[in-house]
Amino acid sequence: MSQKTKRKRTRNCGKRAKLNSQGFKTYKNFRIYIAETSNGGYSRNPKPAPRSQIVDIVRDLWNNDKSVKAMRKHIKEISIRYTQNGIAGTWFKEKQKIVVNDNGRDTIPFYKSVLIHEIVGHTFWDFSRKYRRLELIEFNKLANKLSPVSTYVKKHTDEWKKINDEYDDLEQFEKSIEHIPDYDASEELTKEYQTKQESFDENRKTNGHDLMTRYANEQHSAITEIVYGSNGHDTILDQENIDKLIKLWEGLHY
Repeated sequence: MSQKTKRKRTRNCGKRAKLNSQGFKTYKNFRIYIAETSNGGYSRNPKPAPRSQIVDIVRDLWNNDKSVKAMRKHIKEISIRYTQNGIAGTWFKEKQKIVVNDNGRDTIPFYKSVLIHEIVGHTFWDFSRKYRRLELIEFNKLANKLSPVSTYVKKHTDEWKKINDEYDDLEQFEKSIEHIPDYDASEELTKEYQTKQESFDENRKTNGHDLMTRYANEQHSAITEIVYGSNGHDTILDQENIDKLIKLWEGLHY
């Protein structure tokens, strides 16, 4: 082996994520929490650990999935625990955190479907707003026009079409100053807000903001389940349009 080849291989190895003691590839500032069996105590009941099969699904997606690989450095935490309350899987975009709740009752195939829906679906859709925006806009254009992909999306269509899932700079700025009473706001702060408002109103006309609906977001998760062959709800969209969405999905994810 030449010295040149040795150096090249060394450099590539240095870029690889490290496996932690739980077998998860980790990056700086990333945390994985897997709850252990609890013996209980005063005012609380003992809890089992989450099922190993569910941990295995999350680990496999995290370590090996192409879509998840693109996002790993942008996800700060994964929490897997047993609880009889709460949704099976959720992506918290503000905290950049994935929470998996094993209720001990639902089947492993169900959890696989939920985790694909949340991690490869919602988490990637949110990631794409910044890093794959043009491709996401093209996906959203069609997703918003089409009928629901699944019975789950159909059930919430009217509600989701009214919700915009864009978490923009204006919203963050508003949150940063919401504690300041109107009568206490300085002239400079008022001008800054007006400038941001005007910029936001102008940019949203051309940056695809209006297409970032909850409906398109859920359509993306529904088609993701179909792509992975793990759809947890009945498909009701015709095959021709499913194929069109899958083509845009592939352009978005790779």
